[in-house]
Amino acid sequence: DGSAGFGPGTPERIASVVKLLQDGYGTNYAASWYLVRSHPRTAASGTIVGSLKGLGGTLGPLTVSQLDASGISSSVVPFLGCGAPGDANEAILSHDLPGFIGAGARLAESFNDGPAHWNGNTVELAADASVLPTLADFRNSTIPDGNLVPGSATTPADWLQDTRDWYAWHGSGTQHVNLLMADGSVKAVPDLNGDRFLNPGFNAQGGSPVADGYTDSTVELPPYEVYSGPVLEEDVIKKGTFEKN
Repeated sequence: DGSAGFGPGTPERIASVVKLLQDGYGTNYAASWYLVRSHPRTAASGTIVGSLKGLGGTLGPLTVSQLDASGISSSVVPFLGCGAPGDANEAILSHDLPGFIGAGARLAESFNDGPAHWNGNTVELAADASVLPTLADFRNSTIPDGNLVPGSATTPADWLQDTRDWYAWHGSGTQHVNLLMADGSVKAVPDLNGDRFLNPGFNAQGGSPVADGYTDSTVELPPYEVYSGPVLEEDVIKKGTFEKN
């Protein structure tokens, strides 16, 4: 906030960020959408109140009660993963952070963007209320397993988590992403096709490494290992209006 003397590049702003890093709040791990956004926020009318990527359109950080109510094992719900490089238009450090990192460094992503699908050309995020019945109806029944190549990119089965803020940095040959799961375990998940991203089941045939990340339909996040459905809980979205009078 520039009005308080903390505008970009000001000594106050730089000192504040350095203090955060000194206190241990810096990380090169990126959170899952579940961990930091948990679930869409709905108004009394049942419609979404904002962007599913933004805090205002969601319930915020995941709670233990939400996870328990989802019916999904905590051993397959991801919390954190090795962070991907941030987008070139917003993740280049503009000023030195003394003692930590210099201007011009590429920074890491913060968290995955949430429910999305492959629209035939690129990954498209879910953003409005018209999508919500689809997310609820297809939470479990049509998520691809490790042996399934997803079908048409226009089918509801393609609504999954956009996981491109994780990146396979580790290993030689077949590289992998380290994922911290909700039960405290860590899984090393291999990148099977060499594009450095983990595809939960998008039919991304012909995707560009630069523009899309996913380059084909190889399923690298089978749901019995890492759940990637569009939402954890479905009931509060799926139910309509019973009382008509």
